[in-house]
Formats: sequence, structure tokens, C-alpha cells
Amino acid sequence: MTSSHPARYDPNGLLDFLQAHLNAPDDHALAQALSLPSSLFGDLRAQRMPVSACLLLSLEASTGLSTESLRRAMGDRRANARVSIPPIREQGYAR
Repeated sequence: MTSSHPARYDPNGLLDFLQAHLNAPDDHALAQALSLPSSLFGDLRAQRMPVSACLLLSLEASTGLSTESLRRAMGDRRANARVSIPPIREQGYAR
């Protein structure tokens, strides 16, 4: 199916992808397989918490899947991930 709209961020797609990859029947089994708290998956599914870079790296280490494949599973189609970090100003040297 093709659409004129790009895929949207959906952590449910990522969690469903991980469940299939790890043969986990539900979020509780997925949490056990990844050694993560099961409450985290409820927060991710309800979009009360975003999928952080730290979580993606942890999932990559636990599953052997690339961060690119994990990002694609949740609808992130960007070629590059950009992080915005404000400049650090040393005390007394601010412009």
C-alpha cells in the first residue's frame, strides 16, 4: 500500500517488531527477554515516554539488531539523527 503521507512515529511498531523477532507473546515476556521493566513498554505504547537514544542502544546491544532497523520499525525514516545540544559556556566567558 502506498501513501502520499510519510510514515509517522509509532513505538508500537517497534515493540511489535521486537516481539516477533524475539518470539515474545506479549509485552511482559518481551520485558523479561530484554531485562527491562514491563511498565516501560506500557509507557512507550501509550506514548507517555519517547523512545530515547539510550533505549535504542540498549535494544541494539540486547538483540543484535541495528539501530537503523529499530528506528525504521517505529516509523523513523530520517537518513540522519540530529541531536540539539546547547553550547556550554564557561563561567565568566559567556558572550
